[in-house]
Amino acid sequence: MKHYNNLVEAFREISSTYSDKVLYSQSLIAEHCITKDKHRRWVSTSYQGARERIDKIANHLASLGVTLGTKVAILSASRPEWLEADFAIMSAGGIVVSIYQSLPPKDIAYILFDSDSKIVFVENQEQLDKLVTIMASRYDFPATEDRSELNTAIDIAHIVSFENTTEHPLNVSLEQIFQMPLDKPIDTWQSVKRTDLASLVYTSGTTGAPKGVMQTHGNHLANVRQVLESGILPENCDIMLFLPLAHSFAKLIGLLGFLTSASLKFPGVADRHSSRLNQKSLAIDLAESNVHVVPVVPRILEKMKEAIEAKANENGLSNYLLRLTLMASTKNYSSSSCASHCNIVWKLLHCLLTSIRAKIQLSLFGSKLEYILSGGAKLNLEVAQFFDMLGIKIVEGYGLTETCVATNVNRPDKLKLGAVGPVLAPDIEIKIEPDGEICFRGPNVAVGYYARPTATKMSWDAEGWFHTGDLGSIDNENHLSIVGRKKEIIVTSYGKNIAPVPIEDRLKSSKYIDQAMLVGEGRAFCVAIVVINEKEVLQYARSKKMSLEDPLHDNPIVSELIWNDVEQINHSLPNHEKIRKII
Repeated sequence: MKHYNNLVEAFREISSTYSDKVLYSQSLIAEHCITKDKHRRWVSTSYQGARERIDKIANHLASLGVTLGTKVAILSASRPEWLEADFAIMSAGGIVVSIYQSLPPKDIAYILFDSDSKIVFVENQEQLDKLVTIMASRYDFPATEDRSELNTAIDIAHIVSFENTTEHPLNVSLEQIFQMPLDKPIDTWQSVKRTDLASLVYTSGTTGAPKGVMQTHGNHLANVRQVLESGILPENCDIMLFLPLAHSFAKLIGLLGFLTSASLKFPGVADRHSSRLNQKSLAIDLAESNVHVVPVVPRILEKMKEAIEAKANENGLSNYLLRLTLMASTKNYSSSSCASHCNIVWKLLHCLLTSIRAKIQLSLFGSKLEYILSGGAKLNLEVAQFFDMLGIKIVEGYGLTETCVATNVNRPDKLKLGAVGPVLAPDIEIKIEPDGEICFRGPNVAVGYYARPTATKMSWDAEGWFHTGDLGSIDNENHLSIVGRKKEIIVTSYGKNIAPVPIEDRLKSSKYIDQAMLVGEGRAFCVAIVVINEKEVLQYARSKKMSLEDPLHDNPIVSELIWNDVEQINHSLPNHEKIRKII
C-alpha cells in the first residue's frame, strides 16, 4: 500500500493479478419471500466483473464532465453498487461525497450545497423522491465560523439510480449504463496523487452545521496498510458488510474487501423501492453467510443480547435450556477461583451446556465466525461480557472520521474487555493531554474540514495533532480506554467533575431501561432521564399479575421497579455521582 499513488491504482493492480477471485457475494432474494431462507441464493462477482462495471460507470461520469476534483455524491444503503460507484468516481478523478440514506431532504440538501455536488447516485425511488423534493425547494442553511447563514436553492445536474425508478429527465439507471459500449476505460486516475482528496464524509453536526472531513487517497491507503500490519484480519476471510457505507467504519471494511485478500458479503435487498433495512431478512442472511468477521456497532449487540434474554424467558423446553445456559454461563463467568460446592455445580452445568452456546452462535452468525468487530461507538462492558461468556469473541476498536478511520483495536488473541486496544501500527502516534483528551497524529489522519479553515484550526494544532474531544487513558500494556467526551463532562454546583457515559451505560444495563441520560451541569446533584423498556416492564407486570392502569411513565409501580435498579448502581458510586431522582 505504501507504493500506490491512489486507491484506484491499487484496485486496478490487484484486480489484474486476481481477476477471477471472488470480490463480493450478495444474497439474492425472491420477491415477496424476504423471511424464507429457501428462496435465497448467493451470487458472486469476481474482481474482473466488478472492474468492468466500474469502468463503464467511470466513462459515463467522464462524459458528464467529471474530472479531477469534481464532487459526486452517493445516497444509498450499503450494497455492492455503492462501492462500484465509489471507485468509478475516483477513477474519473472525482471526490466521493457519502450521504446517509436515512437523512431527510433538508439535511441532504445541506451536504449537496456545502460540498458543491451536482451529480448524485441514488439507490432507489425513495432516494430519488428526496432529490425531486430538494430541487423544488429553497433552504435556510445555518452560519458557520467562515460563512453567514443563507437561503438558497439546490442545483442537481444528473442522477444515476441503482434500481429502476420512475422516469425523470435527469436520471439514468445503472442498467442503462451497463448496456452502453465501452471503447477504452478512462485513465484520469493516473494523475491522482496520494495527497489528493478521495472523499468527503460529513460529521453528524451535533455541535453546529455538519462538517465535511477531507480524507485523502493517502489517508485511506495508510489505514488499510495499518489494519494489515496489525494482523487482525484473517487471510482470505469473508466479511459481512451491512453497516452504512456513508460511515467511515463501514467504508474501511469496504476498502479491505476491495484491496486485500478478504472478500465481502452483502445482505440481500429486501425492498427495491426503499432503503430501510429489514431486520428479519438481515438475520437470515447473517446466519447463512458463514462469514469469518462481522463488523457491527454496539447498538446491534445490545439488541441481540435483549433478544436472547427475552427468548430465554419464554415458555418451552428449548427456552428453558437456553435460560439455564445463560444462568450457568453467568455463574461460571463471574465465580471466583474457589472450589465451593455451588461453583463446581455451575461449572459442570456450564460444560454440559456447551452445545447450547454453540447453537446460539450458529443461529446468529453461522458456523465459521472468528470474531465480531465492534466500532463506531463505545461498547457497554456488560454487553461485551455477555457475548464473551457465551464464547462469542468481540473485538472492540476505536477511531473517528477525522482519523480515517481506525486508530486502535484489540487483538483477537489478546482481548481486554472494556478497552479498545493498542494502536494499529507504529506510525499512528497517540498522546493523552493533561486534561485527559486523546490526540492522534499519523498518515491516516485526515487533513481538515472542507471549506472550514477556522474549525480545522480548532481541531488540528500547529504540530499536526488532531484533538479528538474524547477522554481516555492508556494502561501499562498500551491499551486505550475511552472515558467519555470532553464536552460531556458534568461540573456540579459543588465543582465536582462527573463523566456521565459510564454511569449511563450502567443504567442501560437494567433490563427495564432502554436509554438513559445523566443531567447535573451546575446543579447540586444528578438526575437520570430514562426511557422505559416497555416490553420488559409489561412482562414483569404480567408475571406478578399486576394491572398497570396509568401510563408507564406516570405509574408508581414502574417508577419503583426502575428505582430499585438505580439504587443498586448508586451503592457503588461516590456521593457526588449518586443519582437522586429519575424522570
